[in-house]
Amino acid sequence: MKRYVVLIILGLIFLSACERETIIMPSEELNQIRVAGTATVKTSPDIATAQIGVQTFSKEIEPAIDENNKKSEAVQEALRQQGVAEKDMQTVSFNVYPQRNYINNKPEEIIGYQVDNTISVVLRDLKTVGRALQAAITAGANNISGVSFTLADPEPFRNEARVKAIEDARQRASSMAEAAGIELGKVISITELSQPGPIIVRAAYDKAAFENEVPIQPGELELTMSVEMVFEIPS
Repeated sequence: MKRYVVLIILGLIFLSACERETIIMPSEELNQIRVAGTATVKTSPDIATAQIGVQTFSKEIEPAIDENNKKSEAVQEALRQQGVAEKDMQTVSFNVYPQRNYINNKPEEIIGYQVDNTISVVLRDLKTVGRALQAAITAGANNISGVSFTLADPEPFRNEARVKAIEDARQRASSMAEAAGIELGKVISITELSQPGPIIVRAAYDKAAFENEVPIQPGELELTMSVEMVFEIPS
């Protein structure tokens, strides 16, 4: 029994000593330097998108739908006249809602029907965006949202930003290595940290300011990419 007690005491003494001392295990990561690089590329948008809808209301469902159909077709024809291709117009929603008498606290009483028909439109000539939106409104559109400017093909700009982000990371690593008095070795890994998504700039418009066309400003786009690079530190 005393022998076991002695062994336990020795073990406790060993653990106590370890708590006061940092033990570093050999690892390949000790000979690495890890840095992040970021770059932003600015460019002008080349397409615009918008959600253009028609809302109608009638006490009976059929007149509400008929009116909506006529106005929706008129809106689409107006957009065609502005040079919008069929492939650039897509129906995104068509809904019929019963309208109930909540004002008089009678939700069971249907007082009419609201019909919504919304299309997503791609406008490829930025010079005609305001005129196209105004034409849609004149034809009967009364629900326009999500006006935005973006790129038809953002990949070349992503590639440019990605290359610049890698150059930024390499420069950071070189500066750190020089400051630390160590040599920078080969690249071990490169990881893209950015999550590529749509490049969008929102556009505001004021319905009260409508004259011949909606006032629109495309603005400028910024595309940012980030990478993480790991370099070897030669022994």
